[in-house]
Amino acid sequence: MRYVTFRRTAFAVLVGLASSVPSNSQPGLVSERPVAPGVVLKQFTLPGPYTLDVLQVQLGTPHIALEAYRPNGLTKTSVQAAANDRDGHRVVAAVNADFFSFATGWPDGNQVVNGEIVHGLASKLLHFTVDAHRHPSFERLTFSGVLLDPGGSSHAIAGVNDTRAAGTLEFYTPYRGTTTKTDSGGTECAVEFLNPPRAGDTLRACITAEGPGNLAIPSGGGVLSAASGETAAFLAAAVHTGDTVRIVLGYTTPAHTVMQSLGGRGRILTDGKSTTDSMNAQEGITVKFTGARHPRTFVGFNADTSTFYMCTVDGRQASSIGMTFAEMASFMLSLGGTQAFNFDGGGSTTMVVRGSIVNSPSDSAGERKVANSLQLVSIAPPGRTASVSAAPDRVDVFSGHTVQFTASALDEYGNPTGVPADAVWEADPALGTISVSGLFTATHGGSSGHVRIRCGAVTDSAAVTVVNGSGGR
Repeated sequence: MRYVTFRRTAFAVLVGLASSVPSNSQPGLVSERPVAPGVVLKQFTLPGPYTLDVLQVQLGTPHIALEAYRPNGLTKTSVQAAANDRDGHRVVAAVNADFFSFATGWPDGNQVVNGEIVHGLASKLLHFTVDAHRHPSFERLTFSGVLLDPGGSSHAIAGVNDTRAAGTLEFYTPYRGTTTKTDSGGTECAVEFLNPPRAGDTLRACITAEGPGNLAIPSGGGVLSAASGETAAFLAAAVHTGDTVRIVLGYTTPAHTVMQSLGGRGRILTDGKSTTDSMNAQEGITVKFTGARHPRTFVGFNADTSTFYMCTVDGRQASSIGMTFAEMASFMLSLGGTQAFNFDGGGSTTMVVRGSIVNSPSDSAGERKVANSLQLVSIAPPGRTASVSAAPDRVDVFSGHTVQFTASALDEYGNPTGVPADAVWEADPALGTISVSGLFTATHGGSSGHVRIRCGAVTDSAAVTVVNGSGGR
């Protein structure tokens, strides 16, 4: 679904952003519209042909935050956005993120959601991260964990919610499901957290249950899962129900707290220079991948991290052929970005804004199910009504017929809000009448005018033409 027009509302005036008419000379910019304070959705059409959607975010804007999201298994990006949307936590936009396994439903890379490690594994790949100060970066993450038992002994934890390999100790959380899904050939201990889990912090936990495998995962804790052999013997001897243990789940590289992280594959820009070629060997990707034109999802930011860009380019279509890494680098530079990173692309490429898909996914069946997403969230409190919209916004109706109008409203933060109870429907007398519920009755054929919804000083109108005749009645 492509947006082609934008009716300027009180919200657009409030936040001081432009309408669908491009306000600057960015090459290929064909439309732009505000979707939240400090957030603008832009569409570009460039020779190639390339069609791109870009969400431009001012990161210093109050109440705006970037979050990683992990569903239960593979789920469409639009469904992920809807599932994470609630009062006080509105999902403004979302894009698909990491590469993933169709077989397991898990992303290829590490993931952290609001400080909690969702997926931890050894990796040589770069990841997109957000720190405790909401600053974005791209860095190499490889998991590092340790269990400290009451007696002072320790054992390395190989990963979080990863496949348990021979001789290893894994940690499973509710993101794994209701049970660990392991066989009976090991030893497992369920724990309840005594302090909130956060990547890199020492977590205190109480052992609440022991078992051989496929143990239930507590909703407020996790399960230490040891593969058979020496590791299982260690766990069985070291900890018992009622013990308090210390668990450290973190990453080897960052010197800061990772609050959000998502994997991808391929650095595009580093300090304003294309670095695809130098990244290929380090990340195990080839020119065949980076040099081919595909639909892509990519993100980046400018030199002082004040502006963040969420981007999709359509591909495998007559209207847009997709981009190579070099072409993405050039485009990001044109936006003002100096750092950029590639998420999963192909049929996964999807951008959702305010609940609607704004790009054109390439799969014949439409939007593809994916393992996780990067979401832009508004954590603003409920605000005053800033704009109201009537629907339909234009209608032709025969004299004597009726049309049911409905209304929706946005608050000062651009978030959906209920239409105020004191809202009033009005109709030009030359057209007909309208009830308190918005039911319009056309009475005067051959006339044109407007139906309006009024909420104090905030109004919106719909164009109405009343046509002579019965319309087949």
